[in-house]
Amino acid sequence: LVKETTLATKDANCPGGGVRIDSGLDNGAGSGIANNGVLETGEIQSTQFVCAGDNGQRVGSVTPPAGAAGTSTIKSLGGAGAASSGGAAANISVGFSRGSNGGHVKVFKTGSADASFTFPAATTPDFGPTPVAIAASVTIAAQTSAAPVDIAPGTLFTYSGALYLAGAASSPPAVVTGLSVAAGATVIFALPASTNLVSVSVPRSVVNAGTISAAAFSAIQAGGLTFTCGDFFGDTGSSFNLTGAAGTISTAGGAGGQLRVSADTVWNKGTLDASGGTGSPGGAAGSLSVVASDTMFNTGAVRARGGAALGIGGGAGGTVTLSGGTDLNNSGAIDSSAGASLANSGTTAARGGDIALQSGSNTGGSLRNSGALTSSGSSVDPGCVSPASCIGGNAGQIIAAASSGSFISNAPATATGGASPGTGGNGGVITMIINSNPNLPYGNRTVPAGDLLLSGNLDASGGSGALGGLGGQIAVTLDTSRQPNGQEVVLLGYASLDSSGGASSSGLGIGGNAGAIDVFNNVSTCGGNRCPSGSTVNYADINARGGSGGTVANGGQGGSITLETQSSNYFNMVSFENVINAGNLDTSGGAGVVGGSGGPIVLYGRNNATNSGTLKANGGAGSAGNGGAGAASNGCRACELATNINQSGIAIYAGDAAVTNTGGIDVSGGASAGARFVGGAGGIALLNGRGVSNSATLLAAGGNADAASGVAGNGGLVQLYSMTSPSVNTAAAPAGINVKAGTAFTPGVPGVVAVARCWRCFQRRRSGSD
Repeated sequence: LVKETTLATKDANCPGGGVRIDSGLDNGAGSGIANNGVLETGEIQSTQFVCAGDNGQRVGSVTPPAGAAGTSTIKSLGGAGAASSGGAAANISVGFSRGSNGGHVKVFKTGSADASFTFPAATTPDFGPTPVAIAASVTIAAQTSAAPVDIAPGTLFTYSGALYLAGAASSPPAVVTGLSVAAGATVIFALPASTNLVSVSVPRSVVNAGTISAAAFSAIQAGGLTFTCGDFFGDTGSSFNLTGAAGTISTAGGAGGQLRVSADTVWNKGTLDASGGTGSPGGAAGSLSVVASDTMFNTGAVRARGGAALGIGGGAGGTVTLSGGTDLNNSGAIDSSAGASLANSGTTAARGGDIALQSGSNTGGSLRNSGALTSSGSSVDPGCVSPASCIGGNAGQIIAAASSGSFISNAPATATGGASPGTGGNGGVITMIINSNPNLPYGNRTVPAGDLLLSGNLDASGGSGALGGLGGQIAVTLDTSRQPNGQEVVLLGYASLDSSGGASSSGLGIGGNAGAIDVFNNVSTCGGNRCPSGSTVNYADINARGGSGGTVANGGQGGSITLETQSSNYFNMVSFENVINAGNLDTSGGAGVVGGSGGPIVLYGRNNATNSGTLKANGGAGSAGNGGAGAASNGCRACELATNINQSGIAIYAGDAAVTNTGGIDVSGGASAGARFVGGAGGIALLNGRGVSNSATLLAAGGNADAASGVAGNGGLVQLYSMTSPSVNTAAAPAGINVKAGTAFTPGVPGVVAVARCWRCFQRRRSGSD
C-alpha cells in the first residue's frame, strides 16, 4: 500500500511544504489490522519526501541549484568524415508531450538528482504450511506425474509448474508452499524431457541465500526457467544464475538461459544473470525478466551480457526487464551489452540487448534508479583482415518509464554502437519517460504523476569506423495528459545527453550531419482541456554542429536547436510561459573541403524570451571549395525581410512580451580557400517581440574568399522589430551589428540591417507604403 500526506510549509522534513509518501504491506505489523486496505503506522516499511522548493528543483522556481557546475551538456554532433562518411547524429527531445499546467522544463548545470532509497527492513517470510529448507546442493528432477512411483520420501520434484515434496509410500506428495536456499547451496532444476524450459511455482515466500539455476539443455543451448512465487528475498551474495557454459578457442560458448522471476514483492540484493558463455563464438545471452506485482527493491547486479569471443564473434546481449506493479527502486548495475569480438574476417559484430525499467504497471508508481544501464554493441577487432565487410555491433534500446508516478535517476545510460575498422555500429534509442497509464482511472491513482529529475549521462552515440555509425535518438519526456498538476522535467548538473554520429577514421568522405535538439514546453492541451504550459529554462551548452571533414572531406550540415513554450495564445500574458537561456548554443556547419551550412536556432517564449548565451550558426570553412552558408541564408541580397521565425537562422521570439538579448549571435558564412571558390553567405538573425532590447554583437557577415580569384560571400540579414514599443539596440558600433560582405577578388554584396519601431511600421515598410 502507498499513503500520501500533504505537508504544510515549515514542516521539519520539507520547509517549503510537499508530500510525504509512505509505503508498506497491509500485513498487520505493529498492531495494525491485516488486509483492511489501510496503511497503518506499524505497517510502513519505506518513507520518502517530495519537497517543494528543494534546491531549485521543484515547481515554481527557475533559479539554478547551488553548488559547483557539473558536466551538463546536450550534444547531437555529426561524426567527423574521412575514409567514408561520419555518422549522422540523431534527434534529442526534452520536455512535455502535453501541457504541464504551469510546470517548467529546466536544464541546469548545477545540482544532482537524489535517486537513493531505503531498502526496507526484512519482513518475516511466510512459507506456508509446507515449507522446505535446502541446506546442501541438489538437482531437482522433473517428473511426468504428480504421484511418481519409485521415488524416495522427502525428494523434491517438479511437475506441471508446481514444486512437490514426495511423501511416504502411503502419503501423496505435498505441494511446497515456501522455499529457502542456504548460503553455499546450489539448486538446479532439471528440464522436462520434452522441452528445454521449466516452470516452477511456489505460492508463498522464497528466500535465496545460495544459487538457483536450471540445467543446460545442450552444449550450445541453455534451458529456461520461469520461477513464480509469493514474495522473493534474495540475500547479499546469492545468485539466480542461468549463464551459458564456457567454450574454447574452437568451441562455441553456451547460450544464456531464459530467466523469468515473478513475485508479489521483490527484495533482492543478489546477482541475477543470464549471460552467454565465452567461446568461439561467444554464446548469446538469454532474456532476463523480473516482475513484481507490487513493489521491487533491487540492489544486486543484473546481467544478460553476450559471451566474449575467444576466437571469432562475441555473443548478442539479451533483453532485460525489471517491472514493479507500484514502485520500482533500483541501484544495481544492469548490463545487456554484446560480447567483445575478436573477428579477423568480414563479420557483423553482435548487438546489445534491450533494457526496460517500468514502474506503476498495475496501479501507478514511482521509479528511482541509481544503477548504471548499459546495452552497447560489440566492437570489431582492429586487425580485421577485410575491413570493408567488418561492421560494428548496434546498441540495444534503453527505456525507463514511470507510470503516473515520479521518476528520479542519477545513473548513466549507455547505448553506444561498436567501433570497427569498417562500419561503426549504430547507437541505440534511450527513452526516459513518465507516462499517464491509460488503464488507471482518473482520480483513483494511489500515486500521482510526479516530476522527472535526471542527472545521469545518457550516451547513444554511434561507433567510429571507416564509415561512422549513426547516433541513436534520446527522449526525456513527461506525459501529463491525464493529470496535469504543474509537474516538471529537470536535468541537473551531470545530465549530459549525447546522440552524436560516429567518426570516420581516414581517407575521403563527408562529415556527418548533426541532429535536432528540442527542449520544449509547447503543447497547450491536457486532459482534454486547454491549460497553460510553463517556462523553458536552459543553462547547459547545447551543440548540434555538423561533422568536420578536415582537409580530405566535406563538412556536414549543422542541426537545429529549439527552446520553446506553447505557441497558443489561449492563455495570453501568462507570466510563467517564458524562455530563459544562459547556455551557449551551436549549430554551425562542419569545416571541410566544402564547408557545411549552419542550422537554425529558435528561442520561442509565449511571454518573455531572454538570452544571455552565445548563439552560433556559422557556415563551415571550405579548405578547397566553397564556404558553408550561415543559417537560413539563400545567398541573396535581394531576399525579402523575414516575417516569421521559420525563415530565420537564429530567432529569439516573444509572443506577448519582451525580447532581451545580451549574448552574442553569429550567423556568418564560412570562408573559402582555393581558386575561384565562393565564400559562404551570411544568414538571418531575427529578434521579435513586444519590445526588443539588444546589447550584444550581432554578426551576419559573408565569408571571405581567395584574393586572386575567389568570390566573396554576401552579407546576411539582421532584424530587430517590436510589435509595440521601439526596438532598442545598445551594441557598440561599428562592430555591434555586422552584415558586411566578405573580402575577395570578386566582392560580395552587403547585407541588410532592419530595426523597425513597431510591427505595423514594419508591415508598411515591406509593402512599400512607408
